[in-house]
Amino acid sequence: SGWKDRHLVCLTQKFADFLIAAEPQLQSDTKIQIVTPPQRSRASATRGFNPMAQLALEIKRRNSNIVFDAQAVFYKREPKDQRGLNLQERAENVAGAFGVNEISDLPIIVLDDVWTTGSTAMQLVKAIASPEQVSRILVLSTAYKLTSKDVWKSGIT
Repeated sequence: SGWKDRHLVCLTQKFADFLIAAEPQLQSDTKIQIVTPPQRSRASATRGFNPMAQLALEIKRRNSNIVFDAQAVFYKREPKDQRGLNLQERAENVAGAFGVNEISDLPIIVLDDVWTTGSTAMQLVKAIASPEQVSRILVLSTAYKLTSKDVWKSGIT
């Protein structure tokens, strides 16, 4: 949350390094499209930047085969903040919330910053005209406090 809420945009490059190293499709010579959920207007006003869009742009800057348009997905109706909502409330909160302006016929990677129940990512996939295009859902988050007992399986040291 420090990255987003404390405006630590300097971390964007490090997060891009991690995702590119962890996901072979982001290193590929094959064209792919990254799709990110829109940012709620209140978060946008508070932060002054969209962290996921900035991350996608950083990845695109490093690989010319990446297609990204921050306006590809929009809110048909803006959901309320998901914090504090249970599984059912989260699903209802984002159900039908997303609209899509333009999605290519390329393979798609959905990039999001929080995975609690998966409601946002799943609704975003549903909004995409051809959901079978979605080859990956990448999430850059920690759902709980990591301890020394946690094992990283990404192969990155």
